[in-house]
Amino acid sequence: MKNITGHDIIIYLREINIKGLSEEAKNRLIRNLTEYRKLNSTVNFSINNDRIVYDTEVLIPVRKRPGRINLLLVFGNPSVHSTEEGMFFSYEKTGKSDRWREHRAWKALKECGLLELKESKKFDIHRPNPGNIKAINDFKRHCLLNAEYKSPFNVFMLPYFSFSTPASGKYNGVAGIKKLFGAEVFSYMEESEFQRFKNIILKHKIKYVVSFQKSAFDGICRRMKRGKTVLSENSLKRIPFKLIVGHIDIGSGRIHEILLYQAPSTRLLLGKKNKETLLSIANSITRGVPL
Repeated sequence: MKNITGHDIIIYLREINIKGLSEEAKNRLIRNLTEYRKLNSTVNFSINNDRIVYDTEVLIPVRKRPGRINLLLVFGNPSVHSTEEGMFFSYEKTGKSDRWREHRAWKALKECGLLELKESKKFDIHRPNPGNIKAINDFKRHCLLNAEYKSPFNVFMLPYFSFSTPASGKYNGVAGIKKLFGAEVFSYMEESEFQRFKNIILKHKIKYVVSFQKSAFDGICRRMKRGKTVLSENSLKRIPFKLIVGHIDIGSGRIHEILLYQAPSTRLLLGKKNKETLLSIANSITRGVPL
């Protein structure tokens, strides 16, 4: 991935090589992407020399706080407006198209003890609108990159599927990527996305991963090797979340262990039961899994 100047280091360029595709699959993909551009005129991607090049987002902290646990939060895929704004969960719209609000993910992360952003003295970071959104996102980006927030964790963020889609419509979400690219390309993309995930995990020695999207959770599970569980069957029944203990081969007989948690989707995070689940996950990581 290559960083895009002007967005610090959250927005990156990503590319997918489609040279090996059949002509039929390639033509179908180009037709779909042409339609997609008409529906989403502001999305930044290009097709040239058998490559699809596009913007994506990844949060790798520039600074980490000693004593904090490195934690990777994995989401489905970026929203178009978030990659445009250069910030995760830039905002979300209410029922009225001209009304904005802070994305529910920030409130849930705060209430469940994962991440509480500090307040700005210049503006209310919880009330985004077209006039202040750049300032709010610049502020949040700085806090996230420099670990200037209240948390027991150094927080990393990764959309497992890197292509951005709109929040609604024909091509929204991970299902929209599958529809857009087709099964052949999507399968190749999944392998590439896991390698990106693996590189981040190994480079930053991350043991704890929380996935908020089922396809991402399943994709990681399929590609990492299962480790010996540290939990009894009775313990697993008492835990209100799904936890997989696995590992990635480093080479020379060495492995890197991962504890992979499945959290509720970001769309449903503010429900009472789902917040309790996320809080249980946070407590499991900081205090140890209840045996």
